[in-house]
Amino acid sequence: MNEEVYFQQRLDDQINWYSNKSSTNQKWYKRLKYLDNFLALIVVPLSYYSDSCWWFKYAGVAAGIVIAFSNFLQSINKYHENWIQYRSTAEILKHERYLYLTRSGGYANSPNAFNELVERCESIISSENIDWAQLHNSCPRN
Repeated sequence: MNEEVYFQQRLDDQINWYSNKSSTNQKWYKRLKYLDNFLALIVVPLSYYSDSCWWFKYAGVAAGIVIAFSNFLQSINKYHENWIQYRSTAEILKHERYLYLTRSGGYANSPNAFNELVERCESIISSENIDWAQLHNSCPRN
């Protein structure tokens, strides 16, 4: 595999994958956090006025259920952890690509710069996969 093929089919593909996954996890994390915080803010007024209007009591209960479910989704899917992990991996891969393209850092005087790039990038991807597996193996199971 030559440089051009490696960049197109492996490195750029992985950078895009990690960036997209990071964005998706960030969006889900923020959506659920906004929902949690909004509902937490309205639970108190709903409970305060629950004596004057019967449906306030049920709305407060529903808000509590949604908050609990949102927290359950966040703990199982680990949106925040994945967002940070994927963004970090994408940035590290970009950093390696730019160092290589400018022949800076460890690539400056290397006679086998491309081989070193491949080894470093594959090591980064491999370690991220191991980290991801460890993170998700810590999930509670039935």
